[in-house]
Amino acid sequence: MSQIQWLSEQAAHFHDGVVVLNISVDLPYALKRYREEKGIENAVFLSDHLDVSFGKDWGVLLEEIRLLARAMFIVDQEGVIRYTQVSHDDLFSKSLNYEDIMAACDTLALWK
Repeated sequence: MSQIQWLSEQAAHFHDGVVVLNISVDLPYALKRYREEKGIENAVFLSDHLDVSFGKDWGVLLEEIRLLARAMFIVDQEGVIRYTQVSHDDLFSKSLNYEDIMAACDTLALWK
């Protein structure tokens, strides 16, 4: 199961105000196709393909390969970053630490 599939499943249990964004450098049509093929319903897919501004601004752009590092940010309604996890290592096989993410969700009371 991919990271976004897992997170989409968890998002079904979040409070209504919580929004899950999946941001990558994939083209919009590829993101749409992936979302539909995997049946991902609880996430919004956004493309950073054109200018990789998200990757640059949030410090997750891997410039040498023009991809974004695996990352999780939890941002509150005021725009304050409450949790960050970024994995620059072993890009294609290492998932983020889901237990740490779940603990952050508990701490920040994101569940219904």
